[in-house]
Amino acid sequence: MKAKSEDGDDRKREAKEVILAVNGHVIALKSQSSFGEYREVVQTFTQQPEVVAAAPFIFAEVVAGKEGKTAPALVKGFDAARNTRMLDRYVVRGTLHTIAADAAPPAIVLGDALADALGARMGDRIQLTLPIEPSDAGDGGVPRSATFLVGGILHTGFEEYDQRLALTGLAAMQRLEGRGDRAMGVEGFVRDPATSDKVAKAIETALGGAPYAVQDWFELNRAFFGTRD
Repeated sequence: MKAKSEDGDDRKREAKEVILAVNGHVIALKSQSSFGEYREVVQTFTQQPEVVAAAPFIFAEVVAGKEGKTAPALVKGFDAARNTRMLDRYVVRGTLHTIAADAAPPAIVLGDALADALGARMGDRIQLTLPIEPSDAGDGGVPRSATFLVGGILHTGFEEYDQRLALTGLAAMQRLEGRGDRAMGVEGFVRDPATSDKVAKAIETALGGAPYAVQDWFELNRAFFGTRD
């Protein structure tokens, strides 16, 4: 039987692998809601020699639904053509490449527990609905929703992701949000994740600081990991 400390170390290693697959090693966010210049920020990322790939993304809290069943979900819209190599190993049915094609309806990959909660299988259609934002409620705003086609099932072994995570293309999320050609942030992958803090500082300096803030995977998950070791 493993000691508790060994179990904890194994759990942290597994969590790190999943986090570094689902999210970039270095993340740039902007304090302003408009982030239309994300292509220029991607270029700043790729000018760093340690960065091997960079792409824009959008995360959104939604309600997923199918035939009367609903479940809360966290959807990531991203450029799957650039960023599937680390996630591929967690796909147990279908493929991530379905979301790289901007089809109608767009494809989506669901965490397996989320798919089970919805009773969703490969090829099924599900509905994603964005909640009304407080700023829209007074104007009689209605929730935005769109139909997606299940093109893959994901199992990470990380409960939060398996129960809530869904992945789709950036363009599909841009249409669902209805805010035009914008992103929430830019993520980058580095050759050696151990150097990600230094790369994050270099990118933030290159961007000139505010309104941009750049952090690495550890800073974003410090409460869970505690130390970098």
